[in-house]
Amino acid sequence: MRLITVEEFRKKYFVSGSEPDTRTIRSWIDKGELIGRIVGKLYYVDLDRWETNTGDPLVEKVLRNGTT
Repeated sequence: MRLITVEEFRKKYFVSGSEPDTRTIRSWIDKGELIGRIVGKLYYVDLDRWETNTGDPLVEKVLRNGTT
């Protein structure tokens, strides 16, 4: 698992000026819409899961939870 900070994620994967707010990305992690880790008060995005995103909600659910 490769983790990067939310700020690094914003800079790497979004065009300057169009990136979502850090609070939005943290909310995605909280809701399980984006796979990440919370360590203390710091949020990290799991790059391995982000880069292997299939776009299929059922496949993503299985990969995320191991169940359907």
